Amino acid sequence: MKETLAKFGIEPEGNLFDTLIQKSTLLLQSGTPSFEYYRGDLSKHIRFVGPLLPYPTVKKTTPWFDERLNQYQKIILVTQGTVEKDVNKIIVPTLEAFKGTDVLVVATTGGIGTKELKAKYA
Repeated sequence: MKETLAKFGIEPEGNLFDTLIQKSTLLLQSGTPSFEYYRGDLSKHIRFVGPLLPYPTVKKTTPWFDERLNQYQKIILVTQGTVEKDVNKIIVPTLEAFKGTDVLVVATTGGIGTKELKAKYA
């Protein structure tokens, strides 16, 4: 690596990985800054370019929208998660609170108690 850098007149400084960043004019980094650990010394010539995705194949799709959503003033998403499995702590109180209102509650259960909730609230 040092030989390659020397061919271009670049003198390595400190850590090899830091040298590659510090001596670059522009570094294109995949991902997004919010997924990275904070670095107060992050170089100003690093540009996050988003995810590196495969080239999309052409698909004929129509945008999804269900007209039934227009009948609700508000839509609330409540999710149980995967650690707390008791639907009576979060989901059931939310469904009860908005039962009979013009609010649509979309609940995700993580698979716990889904059939019972559908039978009672759907």
